[in-house]
Amino acid sequence: MEAAAARLAELAARELEADCAYVALNRRGRRAFWWPLEGPLSPGNWPFDHRRSDREFSRVLELEGATVIADTLDLPAPSPGQRAASAAGIRSTVRLPLTDERGGVLGFVLAGSTTPGYFSREHLGKLAEVAARAMAGLRPLLLLERLEFERAVRTSEADLLGRIAAAEDEAALLEGVAAGVRAALAADAVFVLVEGGPGGERTVRSAPPGLLTAGLWDAAMAAATDPANRRLTEERPGETWVRESLDEPDLMPAEAFARDALGMGSLAAAVRSRRWGGLGLAVVALRREPGAWSSTERSFLARVGRFVELGVERLRRGELAVAHALALEQHAGMLSVAAELLETLWEARELGPACQAIAERLRDYFGADHVAVGTVDLERRRRELLGLSSAVMRAADLQPELTDADVAAYREALAHRDEPAGDIFATLPPNPGTAIGRERGLLSGMRVPFRLTDGTVGLVTVGSRQAHRYSRGDEERLMELARPLAVAIDRVRLLGRLAEQSELLEAKTRVLLALTPAASLQDAGDVFVREVRRIFGASHAVVLGAGPGRQPTLSASSDHFTAGELAELEQAAREQPEAWEGLVRGGPALVEDARAGKHDRATQVLAEHGLRSVMRAPIRDAAGTVRGIATVAAPAPHTWDAEDLAQFSEL
Repeated sequence: MEAAAARLAELAARELEADCAYVALNRRGRRAFWWPLEGPLSPGNWPFDHRRSDREFSRVLELEGATVIADTLDLPAPSPGQRAASAAGIRSTVRLPLTDERGGVLGFVLAGSTTPGYFSREHLGKLAEVAARAMAGLRPLLLLERLEFERAVRTSEADLLGRIAAAEDEAALLEGVAAGVRAALAADAVFVLVEGGPGGERTVRSAPPGLLTAGLWDAAMAAATDPANRRLTEERPGETWVRESLDEPDLMPAEAFARDALGMGSLAAAVRSRRWGGLGLAVVALRREPGAWSSTERSFLARVGRFVELGVERLRRGELAVAHALALEQHAGMLSVAAELLETLWEARELGPACQAIAERLRDYFGADHVAVGTVDLERRRRELLGLSSAVMRAADLQPELTDADVAAYREALAHRDEPAGDIFATLPPNPGTAIGRERGLLSGMRVPFRLTDGTVGLVTVGSRQAHRYSRGDEERLMELARPLAVAIDRVRLLGRLAEQSELLEAKTRVLLALTPAASLQDAGDVFVREVRRIFGASHAVVLGAGPGRQPTLSASSDHFTAGELAELEQAAREQPEAWEGLVRGGPALVEDARAGKHDRATQVLAEHGLRSVMRAPIRDAAGTVRGIATVAAPAPHTWDAEDLAQFSEL
């Protein structure tokens, strides 16, 4: 890959008869390549640190795109990289962004001359031709490189989750995380700091171990807790803070300590601040050399911060449970159940069976006739029942669609989530689910909400056929049990998303590997439909693409259409190419229920064949022109959401 980038720089310089050429790529590792390799005009000798990003130039590139600069001395506000070129004697430049198939900027190629006004629009056209030829080989290499790194990071992430789950004490957990993050990011040092440990002190672990000697400890703690570090938490709560170079003048105290005391050159930190509802922790990765941190590295670090928070919460709750059991004998049963529920979900890989076991355990603990555990999406007005143990109701009695009364009842529960709500079957106005319970003999009950980190609302409902069965103390115990339940459900969902993302990465790789020089559009489409059916649990997938001469080709895998019907579909596309293009003119589309509301004829045909959930996305070429349409469908309504549509569109 690096050899191909270096060849592009040399080709650009020779084709344009330029004095020098520079290629920059957004990638992990070496980002800058140039020609000539030596001499006073070599970009490698410019007064600029090529390991760092030139953010000002990136903004100029996004705003101006491809352009010719007649004289660099006339630039009104040159970026650091542009100033470096001028200082080296470069007076005229021509540059071109390097983009992917969706127009995303991957980097740029620039040719320079010592003569003002040397380049023209003709040179820009020639540079575009050179870049197009080079990117035909570079783009797959970049994508494969990124996918391989993402797969390695996902593997490290799964290993870290295993370490966190297996840790029996906080120190071991933090040591494992520090070592795992250092290996995954190829960092020179990693620190993990957590507040509120035994006695209220901070716990710090590093990789390699022992970086903070006794002589450095006080200075390190003073730097870490200095209020001047507030930008770490206030500017990007929940995201990763990055400092590409620790030579900058506006360093925060923690960054200055990393540079001066530890000799580090760049930093990335995921902080979970108490100010934003976090535990109070930081995972900090350091490298000796200045340089960029990729988006994959930044998002990995942010997720690890959340995993550590969940793991520490689990351990501290376990320690707290032991302390309460010893001090408050009357709470022993509740704490035992809390630990049991947490372990059930902590070890689970699938949410449904785990929540079903939890519903049954809560029913036994509270001596109840009915327990339901689920989530509600008040915006989409949807309910997901995760677990139900009931002598009076079946899952089919609780419809997925929420009524106005449901939404009002759940909003009321959320508004007072920190206070006991009272007997929902005896005092509150009934929503449909509560009304069914009353009709079937439930005379008393409790409902406790909890909120997951993605904003989803969870609810636990407990009911009994005995009047006045539950006290305020019972409701407070249910509220206590719901808190670790939320933490553990978050973890299982994170694991699920991790598995989905890994599967998506593998699918991308398989589709990419199908694009061999001898492959046809049909070959790639056949691989695609198999992959999307597997990933999205679909029973119907079709790719309709227009190749040379705009002649449609069809790839399909369907349990609902016969081969003859699919052939008719392809023939219709040949006769009316504008019809399928119109389906994706507005971009990706999600149909949650093809039988509800008015839809285009293509969606009606899917509904007539028993398909209700539909996703469509356009297939575009590098210029943004629609060259095809991909469709995936399933028989159940509301199978997919906006996140699924985004993943489908990306694939």
